[in-house]
Amino acid sequence: MKKIIGTLLLLAALCNAYALPSADSLKPYKEIVPATAVTGKSFITVHQVNNRYLFEIPDSILGRDLFTVNRIIQSPQDWRNPFSGLCSYGNDWIGQSMFRFRRAENNRIMLQVVSTSERTSGNDLSASLERNNTDPLYAIFPVLAKSPEGAWVIDMTDFLNSDNSVFGYMAAIKMLAMPGTFAADRSFLNSVKAFPANIEIASTRSYSAGNTTLTGLYNSSLILLPKEPMKGRLTDERVGFFGIVPTDFRQWNDDGTVKMAANIWRWKLEPRKEDMEKYFRGELVEPEKPIVFYIDPATPKKWVPYLVAGVNDWQAAFEKAGFRNAIFAKEVPEGDTTFDINDARHNVIVYKASAIGNAMGHSLQDPRSGEIIESHIQWYHSVQEILYKWYLTQAGAVDTAAQKPYFSDELMGQLIRFVSSHEVGHAVGLRHNWGASSTTTIAQLRDKKWVEANGHTPSIMDYARFNYVAQPEDSIGEAGLFPRIGDYDKWAVEWGYKLLPPGTAAGAEAPILDKWIVDKLKESKRFRFGIGDDPSAKFPDNQREDMGDDAMEAGKYGIKNLQRIAPQLFNWVQTPGATYNRVEDVYKALVAQYEWYIKHVTANVGGVQFTPLTTSQNGDVYAFFPRSKQRRAVEFLNKELFATPEWLRNRRLYELTTTDFTIVTDLQKRTLKQLMDAKEFDKLREAQISGDADVYQAGDLLNDLYKGIFEELQSGADISPERRALQRAYVSNLLGLLEEYKDKEQDAGSVVKDHAKQVMAACKAVANKTANQGNKLHLGPLAEMLSARLEKPMEMAKQRASQMQ
Repeated sequence: MKKIIGTLLLLAALCNAYALPSADSLKPYKEIVPATAVTGKSFITVHQVNNRYLFEIPDSILGRDLFTVNRIIQSPQDWRNPFSGLCSYGNDWIGQSMFRFRRAENNRIMLQVVSTSERTSGNDLSASLERNNTDPLYAIFPVLAKSPEGAWVIDMTDFLNSDNSVFGYMAAIKMLAMPGTFAADRSFLNSVKAFPANIEIASTRSYSAGNTTLTGLYNSSLILLPKEPMKGRLTDERVGFFGIVPTDFRQWNDDGTVKMAANIWRWKLEPRKEDMEKYFRGELVEPEKPIVFYIDPATPKKWVPYLVAGVNDWQAAFEKAGFRNAIFAKEVPEGDTTFDINDARHNVIVYKASAIGNAMGHSLQDPRSGEIIESHIQWYHSVQEILYKWYLTQAGAVDTAAQKPYFSDELMGQLIRFVSSHEVGHAVGLRHNWGASSTTTIAQLRDKKWVEANGHTPSIMDYARFNYVAQPEDSIGEAGLFPRIGDYDKWAVEWGYKLLPPGTAAGAEAPILDKWIVDKLKESKRFRFGIGDDPSAKFPDNQREDMGDDAMEAGKYGIKNLQRIAPQLFNWVQTPGATYNRVEDVYKALVAQYEWYIKHVTANVGGVQFTPLTTSQNGDVYAFFPRSKQRRAVEFLNKELFATPEWLRNRRLYELTTTDFTIVTDLQKRTLKQLMDAKEFDKLREAQISGDADVYQAGDLLNDLYKGIFEELQSGADISPERRALQRAYVSNLLGLLEEYKDKEQDAGSVVKDHAKQVMAACKAVANKTANQGNKLHLGPLAEMLSARLEKPMEMAKQRASQMQ
C-alpha cells in the first residue's frame, strides 16, 4: 500500500512539474519582450531576446495556412548524396510543409501539420470529412505573454533548432540525403528575419555519421498562404501539366467510388482590375503580378544572356493565353546586399559548381489549389559537357561548328538557351511531352524549308534534343537542328492559363475546357501530348530521345551520321598534350546515342499506340502496332545490331584507353534478352487474343530473330567470335523461356518448345556435316544444351513409366 501511495504522490509531483501556465500565470508583456529586444514585423512579429526567438501570433493568423520551404544554404563539406548528388548542394530543396497555429486549453498554442491528401470540392461532405480526419500535432508551446494588441507570445527557439520535418528535412528525403543523426549540441540558430511577406530562418545543423560530423547551413522560408486559395483547374491527360493529386469526395464515379481529382500546377496570372474588360475582349494585357526569374549572381557572365533568353522565349506562349510580358528574367542589381537566393519571394536560376550533368526546373505549389508559389531552377555546371556530347553525336555530321574539341561561346550559349527554356517549361507546370516528336514525319525532318520554319518537334518539353535525322546533303542550318518552344507548348500554356469568363458556372468549366482540346486536336496532330513518364516504353510513339514518326527510318539516318562521326573522333575531340580520357568519354557517348536508336526500334515489338480520348471524340484509345511494322523493327535489329556493327570498333582507342568493344556486344545481349523475355511474349499474346488478324506473334518474333542471328547456318560462312557469343546468348534465352513456361499451359510455351526443337535440329545438322572446325565446335555444344533440356527429360519420363509397369 505504501508503494502505491508513493507512486501516486510521484505522479502528482511530475504532473505539477510539467503543468503549463494558466491565464493567471502569464507574465507581463514587457518582461517577456523587453525594450532591448530586436523586433521584425511580418504577418507574425518576431522578437530576438538574447539567444531566444519569440513569435508574436495575432488571432488573425490562428487557423491560417502557413507554408515552409526548406533548403540547404551550404552543404556539409565532402558530403554528397550518393543517389545522383541531389539534395546535397547549396540551395537544394530538402522539404516543405503546410501547417497551422491553433489555440489550445490553458494558454497553449498548437502547431498542426495539415494534410491535403483528401478533400471535398463542395460543402456536401465537408462535415463528414472533418469528422473522419485529424491533423498530426507536431508541437505545443506555452503562451508566455500577451501583447497589448492581444497577440500570443511563444518561444519557438527549441523547435526551430530541432530535427523536425516542418523546418528541416522531409522524412523520405532525409533517408537519402542525410545519413547521420541530429547533433543538438552542435546545432544552433543563426538568425530569424521578418520581412513583409515572409520570415527567413537560418540555422547551422550538425549530424553525426559514425565517427564523422556533417555540418551544414540551412534555410527555411515561412510564408502565409492566401486566405482564399486560387481557383484550381483540373488536369486532363490530353494536355501535359503536373498536378496536385488528392482524393476528391465531390468527384463521384458511377459506382459510388471517388476520383483522384488533380489541380494543374500554374502561376496565378490575372489582369489588373482596370484591364479585365480588355482581356475578355481579346486584347493582350500585362498581368498584375508577372513571373520573374532572377539569375544567380554566381553564374558565369557569358552565360547570363542565354539563360535570360531561355526564360523570355516563353513570352510568346503566354500571349496565347492573353498576357503580354507575363514572364521574364533579369539579373540581380549589382551591389544589392539584400538579395538572398534562398528567399522564397524570389524565383531564381541557381548556378551550382557541380560535376552533375543536369538541370532541373523545380517549383513549389500551394497544395490546396496547385498555385505555384515560387520556383528555383537548379543549373549544374557540367550540363555543358552533356550538351557538348549530345550535339557532337547528334549534329556533328551536318554542323561543322560541332567538329571541335570545344564549342564556341555562341554555340554553347544557344545550347544553354534551349535547356533553360525546357526547365522553365517545368517551372510553369508542364510535364515532358515525349510524344511530340512522333508528329513530325521523316520527310519533314529532312526538308530544309519546312524544318527550319517549324522545328523538328512541336514541343521544347520533348526529349528530342537535336535533329539527328538530317543528312549533310540536306544542308539544314541550326534553326532546323535546335529544339525550340513550339506549337504544342504555346497551346498547352493557352489551355492552362487562359481565364474563363467571369461568372462561368462550376459545372460549365469542364465542357469548355474539353471543347478547347477537341477542337485543337482536330486542327493538327502537332498539339498532341504523349505521356512522358513511362520508363517501360510500352507506347513506342512516346519515347524519350527519339525523332520522327518511324523509328526504323530515323534510326537508319541517325546511324549513317554516327558512321560519319566515329572515324573523326581523334581529329575533332583530341587536343595536344591531353590524355585520351575525353576521346574515350565521347566514344562512349556515341555508343550511347547508337543505343537510343536501338531502344527506339526495339520498343516497336509488341508496341501499343495510346491516344487518350473522351466521349466527345471518336477513335480508339489503344491500338496494336501492325505486323508489318514490328517485322520491320526486327529486320532493322538484325541488320544494324545483331550483324556485328564493325564500324563501332576503334582498335586505336582500345589501345589507348580502358574501353573496348564489349560495350557494343553487351548491348547486343541486353537487347536480345529484352526481346526473348516472357514479358515481351505477354505483350504479343495480348495483341493476338484481341481478335485482330494483322498481329505479330511470338512465333514470328522467334523465327525472324533466328534468321538474322543464325544466318551463317544457311550461308555456311565462318561464325565470328562476336556472333558465336550472340548465338550462345540466343540459346541461353531460349532455355530460359522453356523453364519459364514449363508449368504454364499457354500457347507461348508450345511455340517456344517447337522453336527450340528446330534450332536444335539445325545446329546438330550443320555441326555434323560442316568441314569448318570452328563452326562444328561451336554448334555441337549448342545442340547438346538444347537436347539436354528437350530430350533427356522425356527419356527419363519414359524410363520411370516403364519401371512403374
